[in-house]
Amino acid sequence: MKAVHVFHRAMRQQLRDRLGVGLTVLTAPAFALVYGLLFGAPAAPRVVLVAPQEGGAASEAVREGLEGVGVAVEVVADRGEPERRLAARACDVVVLLGEDFERRIGVIGESVGVEVVGDVGSPDFRRGERAVVGVLNRVAHDRRGTRAAVEVTTRAVGRSGEATAFDAYVPGLLVFSIIMLVFSSSMAVTREVESGVLERLRLTAMTSLDYLVGMSGVQVVLGTSSVMLTFGVATVLGFESQGPLGVAMALAVLGSVSCVGAGMLVASVTRTVPRAFLVSSGFMFLLVLLSGVIFPIPRVPLGELGGQEVGLFDLLPTTWLARGLHAVLTLGAGWGEVRVELAAMAALGGAFFGAGVWSFGRLHRGFLTGGER
Repeated sequence: MKAVHVFHRAMRQQLRDRLGVGLTVLTAPAFALVYGLLFGAPAAPRVVLVAPQEGGAASEAVREGLEGVGVAVEVVADRGEPERRLAARACDVVVLLGEDFERRIGVIGESVGVEVVGDVGSPDFRRGERAVVGVLNRVAHDRRGTRAAVEVTTRAVGRSGEATAFDAYVPGLLVFSIIMLVFSSSMAVTREVESGVLERLRLTAMTSLDYLVGMSGVQVVLGTSSVMLTFGVATVLGFESQGPLGVAMALAVLGSVSCVGAGMLVASVTRTVPRAFLVSSGFMFLLVLLSGVIFPIPRVPLGELGGQEVGLFDLLPTTWLARGLHAVLTLGAGWGEVRVELAAMAALGGAFFGAGVWSFGRLHRGFLTGGER
């Protein structure tokens, strides 16, 4: 049959492109393996326990109970502003014990009121809240010698308590619109390589830095425009930002620079538009699936930098972008609460773009100093 001959010829041709076959066949299984290994056990919720009476026996029992069920607990006396702690991602749950918690918890017939504050849409918050309620009831039972329920009031930060499914996905959609720049930037540069434009530019005094800065500027404009249009559509459909839009746009610009840098890295190792598209697809999977845009990601600590915990997925700029946009748009964070995200994205954006310029210059050596090779 002629179809059989076509099949054999097409298969031989396809197998010559080992990179393309590998990315097509192995990308999804590789991510399934990574997710299966990393998501086997959920990360421990982080709880800040605000106990007005420092060193109280009941508060200490609550702390020990939470640690006993795998919750990371920090005990503080200053009630401060729990919203700021949560917007800065310093914790997942803030538990406010009442001024007379120590006395009421051990008196039969007395009501014990506790306020739990957090991003109620977060899985970490829900796990932490369940743990807190269970431990509080157990401590109350031990103190009174009888079954006693603690009255727990949940307070949502920002709009997390009333957000619709659409509201919850808007920050992720904005991040996704920026990630698309990996495709756009890599294919724009590769198209000029493939069409011979780059060969003509070699005859000028242009350097690789000049060329890539100019090309990247266009892509950053496109990315920023996409974010503004996406946000505008979301606003028309009822979305409302809880934080300053200027902060969100600053995050978007820095995110665009990072993704354009990733696109330049792709362009430096590909010479055809189809190959650039294929490699960009793998990069897109990496940025989308491992940065919390679609699925929550586990904390995999690598160490601390400047008092800030640094995790494995923090090496991706879109991790900081997704975290920052969620904090601003949903939790109402301002410049102060996302300064770490802004600094991290500026550093990673510079690193990605610098790596792209260096790699591109090595591939097209005539651009290193300008002029013909």
